[in-house]
Amino acid sequence: MNLHVEFLYFRGCPNQEAARKLLVDVLRENRLKVTLHNMRIDSRDEAIAKRFLGSPTIRLNGVDVETGAERRTDFGMQCRVYLAGGKYAGMPSTKMIRSALERALTDSTAPIANEPRMERFISPVCC
Repeated sequence: MNLHVEFLYFRGCPNQEAARKLLVDVLRENRLKVTLHNMRIDSRDEAIAKRFLGSPTIRLNGVDVETGAERRTDFGMQCRVYLAGGKYAGMPSTKMIRSALERALTDSTAPIANEPRMERFISPVCC
């Protein structure tokens, strides 16, 4: 299975390095070899276009590691705050990343549209 991992941040984020290290550690403990796409966000317009909820943001197969984040619209150049275990933090917890990874690896429908040659079987006019 291909796992698409995105790490979005802005320059100067005080939590970006620790969050990136935590993400890499969780991926390694699961013996996953993936390409980590580091995406630096440089402007408010880019933040809106990328649906950037703040730095750092981690997405697995396009899905934010924070449950419910898809409903948020507060995109911009801000430090991100995560709520995990009743506490606020400037980066996702290990548990949050592990849970998101488990969801991404067990969702058999998400990556298939990204597989080579699948576009000819998925018609935009269908259904």
